[in-house]
Amino acid sequence: MTHRRTGSQTQSHRRWGLIACSCALLAHSVQAQEAPALIFIGIDGLRPDYVLEADRYGLKIPNLRRFLVEGAHATSVTGVTPAVTYPSFTTLITGRSPAGHSVVANQTFDPLGKNQNGWYWYTEDVTGESLWDVAAAAGRTVANVHWPVSVGAKVTWNLPQLWRTGTPDDRKLLRALSTPGLEQELEAAV
Repeated sequence: MTHRRTGSQTQSHRRWGLIACSCALLAHSVQAQEAPALIFIGIDGLRPDYVLEADRYGLKIPNLRRFLVEGAHATSVTGVTPAVTYPSFTTLITGRSPAGHSVVANQTFDPLGKNQNGWYWYTEDVTGESLWDVAAAAGRTVANVHWPVSVGAKVTWNLPQLWRTGTPDDRKLLRALSTPGLEQELEAAV
């Protein structure tokens, strides 16, 4: 990962379990739509060859391998500059370079420290249309699970990526910014 994580390893396992369960539940809910579901997954720092050549690395990743056969995938991407998480993921969802979507770093420019090391968490900082904007405008059900720059995204189901202190208050903040009840429902399913 390219960003700082605080808290215990248990919280990290819980977060990834929640993300995995969320993806499964949300994928199931979008299958009821008439049009085929689009599930867009970004895994920070995952090199394509880890999936494309999983046997070479001894990786047991049946669900990711299933995307190779039943879905679409990229065999490589051209990175953006700066090559860090938030500009890169915003480029993936907008199709625009950082100069075109305005997310130019992980953290906001704050030389006086007034934002207390705040990151580009908010979709209102993104210039232009995103994939979820286009899908929502087409009447599609849209879900987000822990995507960078997703606080305030106008989607059907939103569990945005956000943290501040690494304390239990972060979970309260996440619940307040998510679709009401979504975090608790997904965590109960985990």
